[in-house]
Amino acid sequence: MKGQEWRNLRARLTPTFTSGKMKMMFPTLIDVGKELEKIFEQFTVEEEVEVKEILSRYTIDVISSVAFGLETNSLKNPDAEFLKIGKQFSNPSMQQIIVNLLLFACPALAKIVPVRKSTRNGFFQWFELFPENALLFS
Repeated sequence: MKGQEWRNLRARLTPTFTSGKMKMMFPTLIDVGKELEKIFEQFTVEEEVEVKEILSRYTIDVISSVAFGLETNSLKNPDAEFLKIGKQFSNPSMQQIIVNLLLFACPALAKIVPVRKSTRNGFFQWFELFPENALLFS
């Protein structure tokens, strides 16, 4: 990304990360961090822990709270719906990977072949219904 495209993107994102807004996010990080601490306290020294999974749940809780104002409690509930959606987004199928690579290599394909609608995963479908789904987590 270069030139004007970069400037436009930066102009849109910069207001999101002002020092005041970052300060407002900090209490959320502390609260979710306390939940993370409780999770780690449950394990003994000898016990093997899947740290990547736990930190993924922490990340989902922070993002859902800061970005969407939702308390998804992924740390407490490994089967939380928002966590499942996040995993779909971060673990795309082989078909989604191939389609994304083709679209990246040749963006004109998106205009010719309607691949986006047929390959959308649950993550994007969930956000189409965001107002209704937000009620599930409140």
